[in-house]
Amino acid sequence: MKKLIYLLFMPLFIFISIVGTGFSTWYFLDNTLEIKSTTIPVSIEQYVDVGKIEFVDANGDVIDTTKHPYKLVVDQKRVALNERIKVKYTLDLSNLDLTSTKIKFICSIEFDEKLTKYVEINSPEVTVEEQNSGRYTMTWLDNFNYEEVTYHTSNLFFEYKSTSLPTTEDEYEQTYLDLSSSSISITYKAILEKTAA
Repeated sequence: MKKLIYLLFMPLFIFISIVGTGFSTWYFLDNTLEIKSTTIPVSIEQYVDVGKIEFVDANGDVIDTTKHPYKLVVDQKRVALNERIKVKYTLDLSNLDLTSTKIKFICSIEFDEKLTKYVEINSPEVTVEEQNSGRYTMTWLDNFNYEEVTYHTSNLFFEYKSTSLPTTEDEYEQTYLDLSSSSISITYKAILEKTAA
């Protein structure tokens, strides 16, 4: 009798168990969906007016991002980079006039339309350019002391949008398909700007 009452009050199609801001396990009646995961390639670029930007591993060794690509890993529980992005910036001070110029360090992050629908960045140092635009900016060397070599490790935290979590099996399948074909680009910039006279 207790089992019958439980079944009567159980939603017809689905109930969802959610942990934090990510997917947990999605149950449809008595069936658990196959846990799927995918990786989204990260297009990582650089733009420099002055100095040199290189991407390095945890030991500080320069890596070729075409052979050692960054990826965004997505599954039912998380959205995260496969590893944190570490940048090495080298500056030649001999050709830099600090009396009239300064260097601005900006990181631009852009999602395509599909990724924007489901995912957002939740990091204190990252600013969204426009709500639901999928475009973000970050100052990646906030306290630059004009040293010859400086390292920076980005803290980019991604999460699923609570408004876009799937509520049916069909929506779940579509979410997976959309994310599997989505894209993200990250561009680190060192821009030379004139200071006020």
